[in-house]
Amino acid sequence: MTTIAIDVGDDGKAFFSESDPNGSQAYFLKEATMTSDPAVVPTGKREFTATVVSVEEATELATQGFGKGTSVPLFIVHGFNTQPSEVLGFDYILNYADNFKANAKYYPVPTMWAMEAKRTAYNSVQKVNATKTSQLLKTLVDSISNSTFPRKSLMCHSMGNHVVFNGACAHGSPDVQFENIFMVAADIPVDIFHDKPSEFYLFKKEMNRNKRVKAENFFGMLEKKADGLPKGKIYVLWNDNDTMLNISGCMMNPGDTRLGAKGPTWVDGWFRNYNDAKKIREKFRPYIEAIEVSDKEFTHDTGLEHSYQWEKWAIDIYENKCLN
Repeated sequence: MTTIAIDVGDDGKAFFSESDPNGSQAYFLKEATMTSDPAVVPTGKREFTATVVSVEEATELATQGFGKGTSVPLFIVHGFNTQPSEVLGFDYILNYADNFKANAKYYPVPTMWAMEAKRTAYNSVQKVNATKTSQLLKTLVDSISNSTFPRKSLMCHSMGNHVVFNGACAHGSPDVQFENIFMVAADIPVDIFHDKPSEFYLFKKEMNRNKRVKAENFFGMLEKKADGLPKGKIYVLWNDNDTMLNISGCMMNPGDTRLGAKGPTWVDGWFRNYNDAKKIREKFRPYIEAIEVSDKEFTHDTGLEHSYQWEKWAIDIYENKCLN
């Protein structure tokens, strides 16, 4: 799935570049291939071809998964600084596609969204690109019947959580139902699920305010059973040693401790800094599970310990939580 602006020919072939901005709609693609040589093409200008597919064909491809016909699509919203070449290139195969094949419970469906070549422009990407992406994704999911993908889950990494929570959930709950939602290394405020989240901001109030409303809308995306209660849960994977999120909380979002660095029960502030599960809103508590991964072995991103979403043990966590 992509929100990047693409050129579509009469034959359904799509063309796009790594530097392209967000477009006016989102597409499902298959057979995405990098056509330019990254050794000779400047970074940010790698070019791609793909084939646009209908929602119906996308459903068939995702549910067939790895050929067993039983996979649950796991829609993935990537974080900041993840270019299409990284999503579609060698690291994609090495880091997670093969690992997902082992159990074949989930079939990964990555979402590519535009960075517009601003690989270091965190603030502008967070405010402009991520907001545009969230609008396009909400428009897309609102237009697709929930029966189209009868089973599906969601995983967001880093700023991808901002795209969904502060963007898509800002103006109502997206019309989509996920069995499980995985929030990995979430680059959003630590208290979003608290009964009384802080609404005091020195910076970025326009993006981060109204946490209670957004949390209600986000929670509303969990699929419900006949009795109206959620089938699955929201799983928050967090790492106390996440260098990028610790920097984000100090420099990029000053004074705003990040959810992926401390977990959903953390109480932040002067002379507080402790965990209290009762701070989570009562209706949310049974359906939000914190999973600390601070003591895990990191084979990728060993210095920053932030991009661990494709570690074998992380994929095992997703797969083990997949509903029967």
